[in-house]
Amino acid sequence: MAPLGPFEPAPRVAVAVSGGSDSLALCLLADRWARARGGTVFGLTVDHRLRLASGAEAAQVRRWLATRAISHRTLRWTGTRPVSRIQEEARAARLALLVGWCRQAHVLHLLLGHQQEDQAETVLQRLVRGSGIDGLAAMAPVRLAIESDGGGVRMLRPLLPVPRDALTATLALWDQPWIDDPTNRDTCHTRPRLAAALAQLGPEGLSAARLAKVAERAAEDRAALDGLCSDLLARSAHPAPGGFVTLDRCILRHAPPALALRALSRAVTTAPALLILRGWSVWNGWRSGCAAITSGRQRSAAVVWSRKGMDDSSFAGSLRQPRRSFRSRRATVRSGTADSSSHSARPPGRGHSSCAGSARTV
Repeated sequence: MAPLGPFEPAPRVAVAVSGGSDSLALCLLADRWARARGGTVFGLTVDHRLRLASGAEAAQVRRWLATRAISHRTLRWTGTRPVSRIQEEARAARLALLVGWCRQAHVLHLLLGHQQEDQAETVLQRLVRGSGIDGLAAMAPVRLAIESDGGGVRMLRPLLPVPRDALTATLALWDQPWIDDPTNRDTCHTRPRLAAALAQLGPEGLSAARLAKVAERAAEDRAALDGLCSDLLARSAHPAPGGFVTLDRCILRHAPPALALRALSRAVTTAPALLILRGWSVWNGWRSGCAAITSGRQRSAAVVWSRKGMDDSSFAGSLRQPRRSFRSRRATVRSGTADSSSHSARPPGRGHSSCAGSARTV
């Protein structure tokens, strides 16, 4: 747990525990760790109600933890069930319930029981999708889940380096039974198929431990790229009095394209409202790269193209014109005039080759 700190003097941590061997072992280990520091562990079980036995399994987990004096809560997923992408939707609902309970109970740390084989399966899944460094880094040991009100919960995965066999051996040593979820063997879902593929690849040298090492190295490379990206944005981003930020196109254009697109991606995903790209279409690949970035679900800023040479006061004034739809406002910014009839205006063409263009984030 030390590498995942810091923790308060008497840590209060929640553990997502389904009753399977991984999460149950994590809960018992975390309880010993917390008690040694004067802290408290809360076991949280999410009842998705997707299987008839789910309610009985949650009750069994509560009884097991009660015998060890560990507090337990059952969180139930209510509402309409999805007809497709059931596993993905259930995972999102589970996380929302867990984080929501932690926020209400003022618990900062949420422990998740993903272990080495889970990490290896995630790497395989990302490989199938053709992911780059970010995807191959797979699951992070520490991640902050930010809520809409600005608060957050630290999601911790202390078992990522630990193989499943070690966890089942720990439970056997403590005479603790566990629940086998039949969904984990249902090859109608992606994860069980990947687990079967991993078992076949192991004798060829592509073991879970080796794939987990790939994720670890990719995470180190991602951290290095993020540091370079931060340095690039520190040099190219200039706050303006109008409440937006101008990105220096010259600096970004002379950076490696992969790094510059990473900087643009960060601007798009963190800008509160609007990202204005001015005169950037001369750079081959910017349009396609920007389209790929802005199609992601994590986008928080709308992206608009405008002509270079528009000063800050004109730009700010065009955004403040009353009674205009977003489309009209976008056309105004593109053309650099107050004429809302130019809805068909396009990004500047390749003829604009100077470095006068900029990107503005509002």
